[in-house]
Amino acid sequence: MKNEIKFYPVGNGDQSLIRLNDATTILIDCNIRESAEDSSGNSIYDVQTDLLESVQTRNGIPYVDVMILSHGDQDYCRGFKKNFYQGDPAKYSEANKNDKEILIDEMWFSPMIAEKHTNDDEDAYQKEAERRIDLHQKNISSKNLPGNRIRIIGYDGNKDYSGLNHLRSIPGDIIKVFNQKEQPGFSIFIHAPFNEQLTDTEKDKNYTSIVFQARFKKNSWSNEFACLAMFGGDADHYAWAMIFNTPVTFK
Repeated sequence: MKNEIKFYPVGNGDQSLIRLNDATTILIDCNIRESAEDSSGNSIYDVQTDLLESVQTRNGIPYVDVMILSHGDQDYCRGFKKNFYQGDPAKYSEANKNDKEILIDEMWFSPMIAEKHTNDDEDAYQKEAERRIDLHQKNISSKNLPGNRIRIIGYDGNKDYSGLNHLRSIPGDIIKVFNQKEQPGFSIFIHAPFNEQLTDTEKDKNYTSIVFQARFKKNSWSNEFACLAMFGGDADHYAWAMIFNTPVTFK
């Protein structure tokens, strides 16, 4: 298998799937519609079926290694509540399997997303993230099992997760471990959200989108990149101005 990025033709939103050469999958956002047609009668790409065919299964359960929600607008998280399993992975049932619910081994969650809620899918994502965070705060023995793993992106907002800084990645960090597997030929550089964005309440949630660069090396022992891909959610010009004025490390 080769490294690849699949951009789903969902009409809006930016659902994308990164598949690495060891079959690791990283899902960015989701926009899974229930209808096969839009309001004008045009056919809509079957994202759910393709995603289920693209990810791995474990004991018959479909799963993604990592899911990243850039921000909570409906067109970036549509279908999350219905299509992804939420809750204790040990309680994933035959009914969940029959409903083809996808397990997320490791969630990436920005608490800044939680500052402004707009839809049920966003609420469901946050609830699941907070369930996992609670396991870590209480030091529950199952906290690092697949389906309970979480990485905090950025800063906390109204809640204090300072005791979980070992799970946190902030702008300038380079991540090379995904779902507890180190990737010698792939990494993600975190660009945003910045701490300063917490205090600016005049702007909408697009301002605080998770922004990152996916970096594919030519090979595992080289420092040269074959591909650099930016993912920015709905980051606006204020956010991009901050990003462009911040030094970037290549390594």
